[in-house]
Order: sequence, then C-alpha cells, then structure tokens
Amino acid sequence: MKKLFVFLIISCTLQGCAVYDWIYTPTVNKSLNKQNFSWVSDTVEGIAYHFDKGSYKQEDMHEIKDVTKRSISKILVLTDEKEYPETIDYFIVPTRERMKELTGFTINAFAYPRLNVVYAIIGSKIRAIGGHEFNHTITANIWGNAESWLSEGFAVYSDDGWNGYSLYELNNYLLGKNKLLSLEELIDKFHSHSVMVTYPQSGGIVKYLYEKYGIEKFKTLWQKGSGSIEKIYGKRLTEIEKEWKEEIKKHDLKGINY
Repeated sequence: MKKLFVFLIISCTLQGCAVYDWIYTPTVNKSLNKQNFSWVSDTVEGIAYHFDKGSYKQEDMHEIKDVTKRSISKILVLTDEKEYPETIDYFIVPTRERMKELTGFTINAFAYPRLNVVYAIIGSKIRAIGGHEFNHTITANIWGNAESWLSEGFAVYSDDGWNGYSLYELNNYLLGKNKLLSLEELIDKFHSHSVMVTYPQSGGIVKYLYEKYGIEKFKTLWQKGSGSIEKIYGKRLTEIEKEWKEEIKKHDLKGINY
C-alpha cells in the first residue's frame, strides 16, 4: 500500500478486524465488478447487502440481515442517533480465500468508514457477524475519529461481548490471571499488546464509562481524547481504573476457557 493513499489504518490480527480509510476512488464499484465474482444484492433499511453468489442459502441471508438490523439499531441507540443517513455497502464472503481474492486481505472483517463500506467473512469456519465494523463506520462519520482504545472499545461494547464471553466476566478472568494492562498502558501502547487483552479490556472500560457516567461525557472523551479524562470525569486514571476493577470483580468468571 502506498503511504500517500493511507489516511488511517487500525487492525487486529487475531480476530481479523480492521478499519481502513482511503483517499482515492471508492472500492464499491471495484468490488461489484471484481473478476470471478457475482453478487446477490439487496438493499434493506440503509444496508446494501452483497452476498457472494452461490455461497448462501436464503435462510443464511435472512439470518445475516436480521443480526445486522439488530446491531445497527443498538449502535444508533448507543450513539443517540435516530438514523444513519448514508447507505452502507456490505460485502459478505464465506472464506478467507474468497476475501483474499476480493480485497487482497485475509482479515475476517474490516471497514472503510469514509466510504461507508464493510467487508466480512461469514461462513462455516469464520463468522465475523455483528455490529463491530458498523460501529466503526457510523461513529467515525458522526463523531469523527478517536483514539484506538476508544474506537475499538466502543466497537467491542456495541456487541457487548468478545469471543463468546460477556465483557465483565472476561475482564474479571483476565484480572485473575494478571493479564490486564494498566489503563495508562492500554491508552498509550494499545497496539503493542495482544488483541486478546486490549480489545476485551478496552470494551469493558468503555462499557463502564458509558454506563456509569453517560453518553455525553463519553462523547466528549471521544472527541477530546484521553488527555482530558480528569477534566471530563473529575477523577484520575488510577481512580477510574480502580472503580472499574471493583465492578468487574462482581461478575462470575466460572466456565471461561480463554
């Protein structure tokens, strides 16, 4: 990728999710006209679905549309928006091989927020289904870009889970294993640590900040950045971290194999 064309790249290799933003011709037409691809397309409530033709049964497509509808509805509630005014193109393929052929990447799911495009692998082995990439797309366009721990944390929180576990239960499990980062480390060196920790931890912290202190303070944090935490919340990082840990300790961690 040429540096000139890359505006923003945030990626996670384990889960295979990413945010890409490009300053060049939109990718929608290129994807729709990609050699060796044909699509079953249908636009429903602001989402233009493009299913890899021959890979999905009608019931599969209905399920994906239903999950997506519920995910979008939740994101709009979380962002306090009545609707998202743009159509989001959603390209869905069944395997890493098809994703590689279509995009050049083998990432499970990723978004181009500026272009309102989401790509996802949804098949028998990989099911990158849910609100994560739609959260990136919607928030980047209505609130602007944010620090990685906030952007990824809010995307994880929009699904309110990670790898099949609830956020607070998994947070408590990681706490017991001494795997959690200090909040300062999470903020300053988000991409220097495993996504197995940074994503569920940031999701849990965002969940706490949002549900404890409300959307207005969270939105201000999103737009002003972590340097304004003490001014926004009236508490130091260490105080917020302590509060959050006390909250997650209340949640059952039995049965977690992570």
